Amino acid sequence: MKTSVKVTLGIVGFLLLLGIAGFIFDYQTGNNVKNEEIPAESLTILNYQLAQSTNGNRVITGVAENTAGKQLSYAEIRVKFYDTKGELIGNSFDNVNGLNTGEKWNFEVMYLGPDNDKVNGYEVVVGSAW
Repeated sequence: MKTSVKVTLGIVGFLLLLGIAGFIFDYQTGNNVKNEEIPAESLTILNYQLAQSTNGNRVITGVAENTAGKQLSYAEIRVKFYDTKGELIGNSFDNVNGLNTGEKWNFEVMYLGPDNDKVNGYEVVVGSAW
């Protein structure tokens, strides 16, 4: 193995261990920083529809708007996918960072299951936002 590859792997390994150690320390000392969750009404889903992506997957595309009155550092849209029996066959989400007040976001949530033809229904909801 070349020296530059060994050095790079060593640095990556060290940074990974440093990150894990920092997380453990914060967890043990109670110094976890939790972002304040914003009510779901702060992100409004304006519209959505079921479509097919260029690679053949089922996808929900739509538009959501930040109605929080302040910038959202993080926001997500979640989708549950159902088959013809109404059984849950998968779920997925899309997210965005730094969504300004009044800004609209074009989201796209793809069904990642094995058989796209099984998707018969779906539920679209606002996920986490802060």
